[in-house]
Amino acid sequence: MTYQHRNPWEKMIESSQRRVDSSTRHNIFWITDLHGNYGFRLQTKRIFTDTDKTSSLKGISILKRNSKEGYGELFLVLNQKEDWEIFHTLCEDLIAVTHRYDSDKKMISAIEIRLQRWQQLLKKDRSKEMTLEKQMGLYTELLTLKNIIAKKVGIKGAVIAWVGPDFDKQDFLLDNAVLEVKSYRTSKGAIVHISSLQQLISEKIPLFLLSFGLTRTDKGETIYNLVSEIKKKIRI
Repeated sequence: MTYQHRNPWEKMIESSQRRVDSSTRHNIFWITDLHGNYGFRLQTKRIFTDTDKTSSLKGISILKRNSKEGYGELFLVLNQKEDWEIFHTLCEDLIAVTHRYDSDKKMISAIEIRLQRWQQLLKKDRSKEMTLEKQMGLYTELLTLKNIIAKKVGIKGAVIAWVGPDFDKQDFLLDNAVLEVKSYRTSKGAIVHISSLQQLISEKIPLFLLSFGLTRTDKGETIYNLVSEIKKKIRI
């Protein structure tokens, strides 16, 4: 089965908007501009103290401003409609970030960090592959998300709890626990490396350390397999 995005801007007329999710505590909208270009709008409850433009993204116009009505607005507008699928992925990622925060200040800070990550990702040389160690780390985090966290809080809850990509100290932040995931090559023995003592310190307890021993093989499960399975579960 091939995974496909649903185009949320389909059949929207020029200069219109519709709410992303009626159940979310934040005001988030799919929008189209005067020319029908696809966009994303996040409205805060209070004005921004700083309206300097956040990260720049190739092919996407970003506007951060304060409304005369007393709230802030963050706009992302896609320049070329044919790139809507990756833009939709970016928007869904930002929406998942907003679900983690009640306060506007913390949410906007997290959104800007996330946009910086996207900026770094889109600037990377595609000819350079991830190192084996980074592949192992990503694989074990995705495996933990799908096989452990999702069974406790559901697949969407697991994605929201996955805070490692946001440079948090630990990899998963749950309501009643924190989880740090490590991996090691089985050929080198069951020893994991902690890059910082902060990874083992948390205000929230209990803090769990989960380690995986991995063996490299041409017939094993891949990161791509895990991502595809997680995407399918999110859409069910």
